Amino acid sequence: MEVGDWFAFHFEKPRALSEVIVRSEGQRFPKRIKFLIKTDLKSQWQLMKADIPIDVRPHDEDTIFQYRFENHQNIAAIKLEIVEPTLEPRNSKGWSPAWAIYSMDFKEYKLFGCLLEGSIK
Repeated sequence: MEVGDWFAFHFEKPRALSEVIVRSEGQRFPKRIKFLIKTDLKSQWQLMKADIPIDVRPHDEDTIFQYRFENHQNIAAIKLEIVEPTLEPRNSKGWSPAWAIYSMDFKEYKLFGCLLEGSIK
């Protein structure tokens, strides 16, 4: 886990999202991240929030990143970039924890404002 490492998820087509939730196990998530989006697959990344502190939980608890859009937005891709890595606890080789995303949940608006939920694991 290093500053500047990133994870991106691209949808097949833009989705009308209202919320994104990303889960990891304990210290397997950075302490601070940037959150970026693309409104279509050909557009440039747009910064939604530059420095988001994450409540990194103990090893046996889920660490959760949650972002709720003020208004639902058409999103073609999301990107999480490390601003500050989690450096402890070190493993037997002296390495810091690796970044691991275990699940992503998306809340999407559909016809007539109905809210549907989807999950990637």
